[in-house]
Amino acid sequence: MGKILDYTDYVELLCRESDGAYYSEPSRHDVRRSVRRFQFCRDEFTQSASPIERQQRETSLLLSFQDWRHEVFGVWHHVNECLYCGCTLQRGELPVDPARFREASLRYCANCGWWDTEEELHVEYPDPADSKHYEAFSIHRRGVLREFAVDGAEVPLVALRRHLTLHPDSLHSLNPHRLERLVESVFRDFMSCEAIHLGGPGDGGIDLVLVNGEQRYVVQVKRRSSPTSAEGIAAVREFVGAMVIAGETRGLFVSTAPTFSRQAARDADRVQARGAIDYLELINGKRLLEICEITATLDVPDWARALTLEANIVEHVNTGRSEFLDLAVGPYVPSVR
Repeated sequence: MGKILDYTDYVELLCRESDGAYYSEPSRHDVRRSVRRFQFCRDEFTQSASPIERQQRETSLLLSFQDWRHEVFGVWHHVNECLYCGCTLQRGELPVDPARFREASLRYCANCGWWDTEEELHVEYPDPADSKHYEAFSIHRRGVLREFAVDGAEVPLVALRRHLTLHPDSLHSLNPHRLERLVESVFRDFMSCEAIHLGGPGDGGIDLVLVNGEQRYVVQVKRRSSPTSAEGIAAVREFVGAMVIAGETRGLFVSTAPTFSRQAARDADRVQARGAIDYLELINGKRLLEICEITATLDVPDWARALTLEANIVEHVNTGRSEFLDLAVGPYVPSVR
């Protein structure tokens, strides 16, 4: 069935060069995103531990966390080949704010999507009279490979949309719930509308609601495992009945089937001609894939979502007691004896 490769997750290291010495550590932003995935035992940090014991345990835990993030980041130097598929990396341009950054670089793999960025701040001279004493900050990010089964329930929608443009046959293997979320995502972008997911037990035969200005559409989504069978009349009639019962007048029936049966298409035309509902569009798998491809071009690249938004990178240094420790084991409160 194959795998879906995803690089929306990443490691972010904040680096500091001072008088030729080089230091790096996970940024505050990276800590907040990744601390919950780091396994540790809270029982080791009971208030009964002495201050020295607690400090030793905290230091060990913090070092383990930092080592883990550096290990996930990978080899520490500029690379010209993708760390995962070995293809030659392409170079791209990053938007640079000259008031904040000296330069910025981007490397990405056109084959599998892996990426690497670096943003460098202007060199700072704490003592203007001493040109040998300087500090230079930079922030480095690298995409982290995650693999998902095509029929998985947790595959990121951005990766799924991209995957379907390259592997359209995977459409019939998607998890039904994830298919509903995919349709919600692509139609939100395609129609520039608000999308509300209702699918699940007791949904009344309506999986989604799309609101575009004064127009409101209800949506039914059907996944068919066969890439050749047509969508039959029964499912379309059930959806029309659900629309009438709910008092809805505009609907979209989305199916992964390659086509709709003649009877289904005929009944869709009849209910509109007789005024039972105002609008009903039947969308087959081919049309759904076309919409996925159109909306995939609107997706922000993985690396662009990770760029620095904060006004000052230096604020993300974990000075003093690390924010990782505050989040992982809670703030230190001396025991009263």
